[in-house]
Amino acid sequence: MYNDRERLMHHRQLLSPADAAADLALLRQLSPRHARLAEFALSPQRSAGSILMELLALASRDQIVMNRMRHSSATAAATADAAPKADTIDMKPKKKSDKPKAKTSDVNPQPSKKKGKKKSTRT
Repeated sequence: MYNDRERLMHHRQLLSPADAAADLALLRQLSPRHARLAEFALSPQRSAGSILMELLALASRDQIVMNRMRHSSATAAATADAAPKADTIDMKPKKKSDKPKAKTSDVNPQPSKKKGKKKSTRT
């Protein structure tokens, strides 16, 4: 879609391992028989740069950005649905006995004894 120079420019601007899953989904949609899909699916964050380069050959920069926005909004909506509601959270205050007890050696460490310098016996 872009020449090599433009593709590198867009690659530098768009590279984000956090968006690798969204990029992989778009690549799978645009080219379902892509030769490296299985490799990219193993670790999308690690392969983020390669996924983006392959995607820039098939899609425009605007398509990639719009796909990322849709993917992030869908992920945010799914996370909001899965989050516990405020009325189900246990808001009881913790008891004093729940605190970990400090070791006595940590509270008042013993000062180290300093030894005096030895005098040399050289003449």
